[in-house]
Amino acid sequence: MQEKLFHFKQFSISQNNSALKICTDSVLLGAYTDKNDCATVLDIGTGTGVLALMIAQKTNAKITAIDIDNGAIIDAQKNFNNSPWKDRLELFEMSIQDFNLYNSYYDLIVCNPPYFQNSLLSPKASKSIAKHNISLSIEELFGAVSRLLSPHGQFNMIIPFDLESTVISTSRLFNLHLEKQVFIKPTNNKPANRIIFQFSLLKKNFYSVETIVIEPQIRHQYSERYNQLLKEYLLKL
Repeated sequence: MQEKLFHFKQFSISQNNSALKICTDSVLLGAYTDKNDCATVLDIGTGTGVLALMIAQKTNAKITAIDIDNGAIIDAQKNFNNSPWKDRLELFEMSIQDFNLYNSYYDLIVCNPPYFQNSLLSPKASKSIAKHNISLSIEELFGAVSRLLSPHGQFNMIIPFDLESTVISTSRLFNLHLEKQVFIKPTNNKPANRIIFQFSLLKKNFYSVETIVIEPQIRHQYSERYNQLLKEYLLKL
């Protein structure tokens, strides 16, 4: 089988075995996530490991990544071993429900969760698990985050636009407070289809709202904000 590699500026991603390949969602979340002072990071559902590697590139943190898909574990371990930061990356084939039994706390938690709640299941079991909430509900995710996040920690996630109200209401049940909300629009003429959220355990009197347009008008001509976020990662920028 020919190796399927996606090359970034400082690392490459092998994705032969993972159910889900490199996607805009994870890349945007990794680029937008900004907590350079973090010492410990947890990547829930790491897939190919791209989020963990993007964060490793811009921090000095020790990063723990978990996934329940064996194919993803194979790819992520290879990608970690071939990266400049392999000594700061560790990987476990484990669900967050089981990992949550450990008494560790993290300054930063990131997740691109299995969020397609109402779409048809894939005939391929691993892809269904990776793309749907059959293995991880929003309640289970927030419950785990609320217990694993350090007191001054930060939780970042990306979701489809239609889950906005569900995510906000669930976060309140677990005393996670909204700090940032970023609406992602494919073009100027299309509505937002994704949202990046940033939560913490610290209650604040306000939160910030931003809109990022990927390609304002012309295909493959990216917005200034998108270029600013991704220029340290993508070869085409």
